[in-house]
Amino acid sequence: MTTLEILELLAILVIALLLRLIPARASGYFGSDAFYHLLVARKARELGRLPEKDPGLVPEMTRVYPPLLHAILYPFKGVGERFALVALSPLLDVLMMLALYFIGDEIGVGEPLWPVALYAVSPLNIVDAASLNARPLANLALALVFLSSYLYWQNGDLFYLMAAATCGAAVLLSNKMAVQVFVPCAIAVSVVALLNPPHRGAMLLLSSLGAFGVATVVTLGGYLRRTLPDHMKFIRVHLAHGDYGEAKRVLPSPLRLMKANPISVFAPFLGLFWLYDVGANDLMLFLVVWALPVLLLAQFWIWGDSWRYLQFGTVPSVLIIGYALTKKDLLGMYGGVVLAMIFCVLAAATLIQLRRVVRADPAARLIGAMRKLPQEWREKLNGALVYSNMPHYSVPYELGAKLLSGNPSSEGMEFYFMAKARGTDSLKAISETAREALGKPLDYYILFKGFREPQRDNFRVLLESEQIAILAE
Repeated sequence: MTTLEILELLAILVIALLLRLIPARASGYFGSDAFYHLLVARKARELGRLPEKDPGLVPEMTRVYPPLLHAILYPFKGVGERFALVALSPLLDVLMMLALYFIGDEIGVGEPLWPVALYAVSPLNIVDAASLNARPLANLALALVFLSSYLYWQNGDLFYLMAAATCGAAVLLSNKMAVQVFVPCAIAVSVVALLNPPHRGAMLLLSSLGAFGVATVVTLGGYLRRTLPDHMKFIRVHLAHGDYGEAKRVLPSPLRLMKANPISVFAPFLGLFWLYDVGANDLMLFLVVWALPVLLLAQFWIWGDSWRYLQFGTVPSVLIIGYALTKKDLLGMYGGVVLAMIFCVLAAATLIQLRRVVRADPAARLIGAMRKLPQEWREKLNGALVYSNMPHYSVPYELGAKLLSGNPSSEGMEFYFMAKARGTDSLKAISETAREALGKPLDYYILFKGFREPQRDNFRVLLESEQIAILAE
């Protein structure tokens, strides 16, 4: 790398980090899953190990979430907890971009700064990395899996095969949706590698299976005993009930997918056109069979939130675009102009998305309302069984209450669909669901103003302000 390239890369990384810090810095707090992860890490520090049950939620359910992020969060306490909430995911995504540069350089992308620049302003990845969650970590591990797989395919070095298995285990221990991308993509790239030479494709397939073994060993059997079986049950619950919102099973709109992450929708078609018009080479073939299964998952997953898959297709997609448009085979001297145009369109879409998500995210409003509660009420709510019309993980995190909510597991999903079927439009219906699930009544019902509220059904109002109301039976 020249000095100028180093400065350009640093400038891109700094801009990317600042973009990912905007939501949390603009509102103070951002995201919901972030508070779940902090709750688990906080309980782990208290116990000296990861908890068996998910804290802060009732009915109590077994913790089956992939544990890698919680292990990383373990040392972050006090001020460090706030740092992790705001900056850990953005920093992991910047690390992803640094790895992306060296990936592009190693596999032969002519100008590896372009893929980094395009990733830096990809809206879906920015928004996802703006809150503390496991997907940026899983995305980094996934990219390293397939970089290692490609390098092993090309030179047969067993180091890369072992790296692919190790990074594959990190995917398995990070995020369930990333696992659902990892499996079909690993099969696809192994099949392609079987073409020449066949034994390397077979070894890549074995390394993917080896990832499950590494994950099981690292967790002392926990992955195979709890996490993987619950993941399979989680998928079956989705298949049985449909999506979260309306329990529908419908094909997602291609326009919706394009709006979510245009680069992951466009790039596989560009790669296929390159293979048809310019000719096949190992690199483009590999990138296409990495990116295309992600797009197919997003388009044909009919059980909700399929657009989220596209964030795992950004890395191969920017590599396809960077590789194809810096060559002269397609657009000649105009490739750089088209790359610059794509960058500008993505940057504009990013600014629109950031403005929208900052306005829509409720975390700061909820925490602000809870922090205005009188001290006596904060003491009463600490450890109490509560319902909230906003089932947000910040409620148990901020108040120490035990929130009526399913955890992120198949059991939690079943509870969610059961509660929805029983009705959530009135406090009486919610009370009946709680009694059935817990064997006793809830202590308090917390209603945040400005959000959809159930009918109060003559429940006693114990406290009411402009922002919040607390009721009891």
